Amino acid sequence: MGVPLHVGVVISTLGRSVSLNLLFESLLKQTHKPVQVVVVDQGEGTTVSSLVEKWQGVLPIVRITTPRGVSIGRNAGWRAITGCDVIAFPDDDCSYEPSAFARAVAVFEQEHVDAISGKLQGTRQRVAFTGPRCEIDRTNVWSKAIEATMFFSAHALALTGGFDESLGLGAKTMWQSGEGTDILLRLMKAGGRALFEPAIVVTEHQVEISQDRYASKARAYGRGTGRVYRMHYGPLRCAAVVAKPLFGAAYLGAKGMRSEAFAKVYAALGRIEGMSGFSGKR
Repeated sequence: MGVPLHVGVVISTLGRSVSLNLLFESLLKQTHKPVQVVVVDQGEGTTVSSLVEKWQGVLPIVRITTPRGVSIGRNAGWRAITGCDVIAFPDDDCSYEPSAFARAVAVFEQEHVDAISGKLQGTRQRVAFTGPRCEIDRTNVWSKAIEATMFFSAHALALTGGFDESLGLGAKTMWQSGEGTDILLRLMKAGGRALFEPAIVVTEHQVEISQDRYASKARAYGRGTGRVYRMHYGPLRCAAVVAKPLFGAAYLGAKGMRSEAFAKVYAALGRIEGMSGFSGKR
C-alpha cells in the first residue's frame, strides 16, 4: 500500500471570521487531515490574523497577504504550499463534511484524474449540482463544478499555471466570475481529466439576498461567464448562452414573476458585456 496523498488547503478571504471559524472546524473534523492550510488574507483589519493565531497549533495553518482578487489569492496560496499532492480551494463561507477529503483522495488514488469537483449545498439562489459521478466535459462543466468544491492535483496546477487573475471576484476587471470554469477548460484542453463526485459535499453558509441585489450580482457574474465563453467557445455557443436567460425571463415574466425575470435579463446583459471587445478594466 502506497503513502497516502497529502492534501493542502488554500483559503482566500477578506475576513469573514464567523464562517472562517466554521471552515476551520470542518477541516479539523476531516477523517483525512490536511497537512497544510494557507490562509490568504486580503482584508485590511486584524480579524484574520487573530483567528489564525487562535488556530495555530490546532491546524497546520499559516497566513499570507496579497492584494485583493480571489484568483490572485488562490495562486499565491498554492504556490506557497510544498509537498502536497492535492490542493483544495474552499470559499471562506463554506465548510466540508468530515469525509470530504478522504473521498477526494480515494478518487485521485483510484482514477487517472487531475481535478475533482464535489457537490455544493447552498441557498435556493445557487444552482444545485445533481446526478451521479460523471466525467466533466466542455458541456457540463458549467453545471458540475464551482471553485469552492474543487480539488486539483499539484501537477494540474503546474500544467495550467493556476487561475487566470483577470477573472473572479475582486479582479481589476469587470469579469467577476468564471475563474474555476476557465481553469478546468484549460486543463481539459491540455489533456487533463476532471470528474464530478457528488459524494464529496461542501456546504455554503450564505443567506439569500434581495432580488435587486441578486439581479446586480447576476450581471456582474454574467460578465465573467461571457468572457470565458468568448475565450473557449464559438459564436453559436455564445449566442445560445445569451438566449437561454432571455427565454427564461420571458417565461417568468409571463407568470408575473417580474423580479426573477429582471435577474435573467441582467444575467444575459452581463454575458453580452463579457463577450464584447472592451478591455474589461473597471
